[in-house]
Amino acid sequence: MKRISFFGAAQRQFARAWVGLLLVTGCAGTLAAEDAAVVTRKVQPGDTLVIQVDEADIGKVEKKVDADGKITFNYLGELNVKDKSTGEIEKMIRDGLDKDWIINPQVSCVVVLYAEKVVTVNGYVYKAGTVRLPNDRKLSLIEAVSTAGDVNPRGNRKKVQLSRKGVVTTYNLNELARITDPDKQIYVEADDVITVPQNIF
Repeated sequence: MKRISFFGAAQRQFARAWVGLLLVTGCAGTLAAEDAAVVTRKVQPGDTLVIQVDEADIGKVEKKVDADGKITFNYLGELNVKDKSTGEIEKMIRDGLDKDWIINPQVSCVVVLYAEKVVTVNGYVYKAGTVRLPNDRKLSLIEAVSTAGDVNPRGNRKKVQLSRKGVVTTYNLNELARITDPDKQIYVEADDVITVPQNIF
């Protein structure tokens, strides 16, 4: 029996175009969502980089970023890499070598070891000590205290002190817990000292 098609050529072409559009827009939406979730960490002092140049005698070298955010690189001397992404560092080196030394060099840069950054949590928590900051996102004050085991029954959640570069600010963890906007949350930084005082009745 001959198969009967309920769609003409024009209808079939339209259907194929419509399905293709759905697939493309669906993929684009997925990619956009994935891109939005990616956090690009900028290079900081203490990080260790591995940089490879395929051409010339440079090859693969390992560089630790100094306290001023700089590295020394063959042919180019001192480079300031602080607060730059690995892609930006690759471009900096590629442009520098291409200018005077190598035509269209192929450069790659990766962070192989992040500098450890911590905050200290003291006082009436279950696990006083240091809390390591994640490399790919910010850590809130509430999360830092929670990582230290949270406030114990003798601690005062309403008067938690955050000391940063000699300046002490007091926060109420109960109030911070009610904040739903991430931009209004309080985030800790490297070398901060958090102190949970005793709850005085």
